[in-house]
Amino acid sequence: MQAASHRGRFLPLMAALIATAWLALWLWGQSPYGRYLDHGSWAEIGVAGSLCRALPGGRDALTASLVVGGWVLMLSAMMLPTTLPLLDIFRRLTARRADRRWLTALVIIGYLAVWGVFGLAAHLADWGVTFAVRQSDWLVANVWVTGAAILAIAGGY
Repeated sequence: MQAASHRGRFLPLMAALIATAWLALWLWGQSPYGRYLDHGSWAEIGVAGSLCRALPGGRDALTASLVVGGWVLMLSAMMLPTTLPLLDIFRRLTARRADRRWLTALVIIGYLAVWGVFGLAAHLADWGVTFAVRQSDWLVANVWVTGAAILAIAGGY
């Protein structure tokens, strides 16, 4: 009986978390700050541009923060639903423990943290590729080569 009660609260809570993440992404995308989710030169304009100019190293730190924040929000919306079976199994395994809620929260936080670190690594890799391309006028003029190389590397992987 108690397991059914926990399950009855767990699934709606997770559904609310996922729906909130989707809503936040949609609202962010519709707002004047929606360009911060894109690859454009957004760090040079608006509030973010002001912060980037005011803080030493602000452009890189703010850019990374916004990218990782958007990344974690996106994976909460899109990837957390696929972890519901895992979380349900974990919830059932820890159902009799007094700290079961804390353990479930740690699993979710750990999941988001690992993907957040991956998002930061992907952003740094993107920054490195962009920096390298900008060093070559030929690559800037033939940007398709960079895209083709990235797809070839991903395909090889």
